[in-house]
Parts: sequence; C-alpha cells; structure tokens
Amino acid sequence: MLSKMGEAFKSMRKSRGITLSEATGEEFSESMLSRFESGQSEMSAQKLFTCLDNIYLDIEEYNLLVREYKPTDFSTLQKNVHHFYNPYNEIELEKLAEKELDKIKIDGREQYHKLNNILIKARIKSVNNNYFISDDLIEYLKNYLFSMVNWANYELTLFSETIHLFEPNAFLKYCQEMLHRSDFYKRLPYNSTLIQTILINGIFYSAEKNRLEDASILIETIEQNFSQTRDAYLKIVFMIANGYYLTKFDKNKGISLIKKGINIFKDLGYDDISTYYYNEFKHIID
Repeated sequence: MLSKMGEAFKSMRKSRGITLSEATGEEFSESMLSRFESGQSEMSAQKLFTCLDNIYLDIEEYNLLVREYKPTDFSTLQKNVHHFYNPYNEIELEKLAEKELDKIKIDGREQYHKLNNILIKARIKSVNNNYFISDDLIEYLKNYLFSMVNWANYELTLFSETIHLFEPNAFLKYCQEMLHRSDFYKRLPYNSTLIQTILINGIFYSAEKNRLEDASILIETIEQNFSQTRDAYLKIVFMIANGYYLTKFDKNKGISLIKKGINIFKDLGYDDISTYYYNEFKHIID
C-alpha cells in the first residue's frame, strides 16, 4: 500500500509539472518526499495533506488513485444489495446477509460485518414487513449509532437504510440527532445529499402518519440548512413532499404542488420517476 501511495502521488505531481520543492512548499525536505514517492518511507498525514494541497489534488481523488479506481468494500456491498433489491430477490439478499457474518471469521471485523448484516435485513423488511429482525439486533444498531459522536458517510447510510426499524414516535428525535452528529461531515456533497434525502423521506413518513408537527419541523430544517442546494432532483422531490404535507391542511394547494413536481419530472424526460410519484399519489390527485 505504501508504494502505491507514493506512486500515485508522484504520477499526479509529475503530470502537473510540479517539482519536489513546490510539492513540499519548502516545509520539509525534498528527499523525504522523494523517499515516500519511491515507497522507501512513510510520511505523516499532516505532511501528506500539505503536499496534496500544493499539487491541488483532493484527498478523495488521491484515494481513488491509490485504490486504482477500485470501489471500497462497502460500496461493493451496496451495489450487490441494490442488484438483488431491484428486482427484489429475498433469497439472495438473505444469502448476502449471512455472508457478512461469515466474513467475521475471515477478517475479525465483527462490528462492521454485523452492522452490514442488519442493514441488509432492514432492506428486506422494507419490502416484507413480516420479516423478523430481533430486538437485540435493533438495540445493537442503536447502541452503535448513538455511541458515535460524529456520523460520517457510513453512519449516515446505515441510518438511512434502517430508520424504519426505530420507534415511529422517536423519528424526529433521531433526525435531529443525525443533524447534530453529522454537522461537520454534511459539508461533503454526497453526505449533504444523503441527509437531505433522509429528511425529505421523513416528511413523507410523518405526513402519512399524521405527525404534522414533525413534518413541519423537518420542512423548516431543510429550508434552513439546505436552501442553497443545487440538486434539482432533491428540490423537486422536496416540492412533492411539501405538497403531500399541505394536503392535510389545504388539499387543493397541496395537490397543485404534487402535480407540479410530477410534471417537472415528466418535462425533463424522467418518465419513470414521474410515473412512480403519480402512482404513489394518484389516490389524492385524481
């Protein structure tokens, strides 16, 4: 791994025509960086970050280079789950869940694989509400999430995939905890998208359960924290969610917003998405 780290850095540095001296910013010796590039010695994280800044390479881009564009273990798991979720194949999803537990014997990462097992089972339960997940597993999941001071992408993904396992009456509380624990990491675009998706789904969920005060707070939270988002898809879905909430007070105004969102998707050529939301709300808008 050390040689790959050095090779990846050297490749990008040289391709951009940046000298060893320019890369170090003269904050440490060129020979130290040269030894790192050749895989002869390690370099502290602080010095590496300095060098990455000086060759204007983002840490995520550098990570991709080091990994030779191979997906992470968790990304591969997510891809496999999606493959068997759409179209839905419960038998294969159960096999995936069991494989996660089997991996504990191989690499010893009990917590990681056990949480992944719960995530897959939660996906199954989202389709098959009769699917059994023990209280012990749900408690294990809660203890992990709420023992973490900061939620990064893994915790946010885990929360988004399993939130339906938690008590409905505590949904708003959990969302507020999510915002608090992900305050720093939400600056990253992919985390911001995930957080907004969870909050928007929360509006749909709260409105459906007639927890209208919760839905109102979630709407206000999105408007306060993500009003500047450039994600058109999320803006349109938020419009539809807001419309669904409004149907509880002003049916005509709410229906108008829902229809507007559906028609925007249709006009943009996203027929599958517009059809999905039409089918979801045709009992209201027809």
